[in-house]
Amino acid sequence: MARAESLVDTLPDSAMRVLTGIHAEVQDYSERYRMEYLLLYAEAMNKLFIPMDTVKFMPKVLSYYEKHGSQKDLCRAYYMMGSVYRDKGDSPMALKNFLDATSCVDTTGGQQANFVLLSRVYGQIGMLFYKQRLPKRAVAAWEASGDFAMHAGDTLTAIQSIEFRGYAYALLGNKDSSLCMAEKAYYEYKKIDKENYASASLSTMIYHYTNKGELKKAKELIHEFIEKTGLMNEQGEIESGHEMFYHLVGKYYEKDHKPDSAAYYYRKLIAQAKNLNSLENGYRGLLNVYSTKGVADSVTKYANLFADANDSSSLLISAEDVNRAQALYDYSEYQKIANEKSQANSRLLLILVCVVTLVIIISLVLYIVIKQQSAKRQKKLQALNDKYTDTVKLYGQALQDMKMMEQGFEDAKKAKTEEIRKLQQALSTYSEYSNVEDWNAEQSLMTNPVVIRLHEHAKMGNTATASEWSDLIHLMSELSPKFYRYIKDDKFGLSDREVFVCILTRLRFLPFEIGCLLGLKKQSVSNLRSSLNEKIFRTSGTKTFNSNIYQI
Repeated sequence: MARAESLVDTLPDSAMRVLTGIHAEVQDYSERYRMEYLLLYAEAMNKLFIPMDTVKFMPKVLSYYEKHGSQKDLCRAYYMMGSVYRDKGDSPMALKNFLDATSCVDTTGGQQANFVLLSRVYGQIGMLFYKQRLPKRAVAAWEASGDFAMHAGDTLTAIQSIEFRGYAYALLGNKDSSLCMAEKAYYEYKKIDKENYASASLSTMIYHYTNKGELKKAKELIHEFIEKTGLMNEQGEIESGHEMFYHLVGKYYEKDHKPDSAAYYYRKLIAQAKNLNSLENGYRGLLNVYSTKGVADSVTKYANLFADANDSSSLLISAEDVNRAQALYDYSEYQKIANEKSQANSRLLLILVCVVTLVIIISLVLYIVIKQQSAKRQKKLQALNDKYTDTVKLYGQALQDMKMMEQGFEDAKKAKTEEIRKLQQALSTYSEYSNVEDWNAEQSLMTNPVVIRLHEHAKMGNTATASEWSDLIHLMSELSPKFYRYIKDDKFGLSDREVFVCILTRLRFLPFEIGCLLGLKKQSVSNLRSSLNEKIFRTSGTKTFNSNIYQI
């Protein structure tokens, strides 16, 4: 562990090999050494530029150092926690943890290690602000990074902060300050024999000399970049992440009136582009080249591609502007907004609970009301069916009594005749299209035991049996042969169920009763009646079905 810690800053790959070699033993360490191992492992990953977005252990490590260890250890833990959020793309949380790290270090003691740590943290803060297009804040953070690096004797980091400030000034549109920072960083790298760093920082100077038309100077710097940075391979391909160098070379050839060479590098930029900015610059370069050459088709093509890339870039920048305005703020502002958001979430949760409870109560009340109404309707229909069945019985009995008294008893006959008339009127109220004059002709059917038994089944909500359907068919064929032959005619092609519906309707059964006897729902009975009216009588709907059946 001590060996890994001594190597992690200068030789992180060696530190990682040491840490990997003892990984199997770590589970047997005490909590203190397990946390120290995990923190060192995170630092080695960060130094080796291994993405930390999948790291799961840092919250546990940070929680430990918030309760144990020194302020420096806590600062390191916050720094690594911020690095995890940085690689996840969560800028607000990364900034919070980096700012927390700066508040943990005591700079009054003059310890070199503390200054080194702070310079790195402020360097990361500067990079966050730069990527979020907040160049003024980036400049301030990188100035702080440079100052702490100088206090720590870390000259390389101090020079890098100068180079980065140049990029921020370029974003601000301050070309003079940007060039000044670039030249200063270049010569400072030279002083400490960091030729590769010096050459890698030349992009701003190349761009400046190219735009001024000092092409000889620009060409010298381009060759120095290619030869000394180590970023270009033998095939002339630049290392991933540095593709914008192709844009500088293309711009140089464009200024040197060599459009074919310029187009070659602009195409390389487009082919290896990792973001919209690279695509936009590549398409714009080709648009300029073909505009100069006067190739109309190519001008149109790259004008459209450039416009598309520009529109996409503008949308992205606009979205980033909105995110930036909401996401990046001072730590005190972060805490205030976080507290307000927590309170708002609590209120929202309370409102949500109340709304859900209210919806449940309303739903329950509606369910109870609907169920009660349904029960009332069912009870009413059952009562209606009972009255109808009883009336049918009384009607049949009255007819029989009248026959018995036909040979005399004139007064009794008149009384029974009046009773029958009233019962006929009562029966008519249960069947919309009943014809009172026809009741006597079919009374033998209406009072037949088979029909009475079916009414009883309907009253109890039971379906008819196969033998009862057979009895009903036999009854109709014997007592109403004309009607039965008519509905059984092959030209109609009625199914057994449809025949039953016709017979039951003829016998004055209510649709409710028909549904019970056939085991059908109300809508199914209605659909069958409508279909039969169309098949037999060429009439749509169900309103005329009863009267049509009675007229057969």
